[in-house]
Amino acid sequence: MDIILHPGAHRTASRSFQHYIRRNAGSLRAAGTAFWGPPEMRGGLLAGVVPCPGPISASRQLRRARGRVALQMAKLPDTEIVVLLHETCASVPERKLSAMTDFANPPQRHAREWLNRAPGLDALRGILAERDQNPNLLRRDTGDAWHPFTRYQRAALRDAYAEDLAWLRAGADGLAKLTENPALAGTVKTPAGEGLRRGQHDDIEAKRLA
Repeated sequence: MDIILHPGAHRTASRSFQHYIRRNAGSLRAAGTAFWGPPEMRGGLLAGVVPCPGPISASRQLRRARGRVALQMAKLPDTEIVVLLHETCASVPERKLSAMTDFANPPQRHAREWLNRAPGLDALRGILAERDQNPNLLRRDTGDAWHPFTRYQRAALRDAYAEDLAWLRAGADGLAKLTENPALAGTVKTPAGEGLRRGQHDDIEAKRLA
């Protein structure tokens, strides 16, 4: 039996992927694949990976989470860690499923329903206006996106991401394998499903930014 874990950071389309899998759970189960989502899996293993407010500092929460994960990984020496790029997989959950499993023809139903979509700049400015706050606090740089970071901060984030990719491409010290599937290249964001604008009720990502 293969056990496949799909840990996704906030704002990486993991909610839409969970929705796609759950809506197709019946056909997957018939093919011999079971799905456990957040309601089944939230038992504290990854608590602290995304720090939560409280008396324990964010850095200490992360250190403790790293230790818990390392202990669990030590019990599974033959586990394979495969990294899929957000840029090529976020909008095509059926291809992500295919890369993770042996499904040659994954389900197409609900594959283009986009959950928990981030609001655009105009929507954010409207929220400030409703709260009697100055909407001009959110500067308009380019397009409909609000950029909370300065261009120097964005450059630093891009540099850090490039270093992470270089480490993965170099073999990740034998810890993980980066999958850059050419078949996934060139994907674009898909339209949101009608009425699907929020994540699931058991999450804690309100007012969080990753």
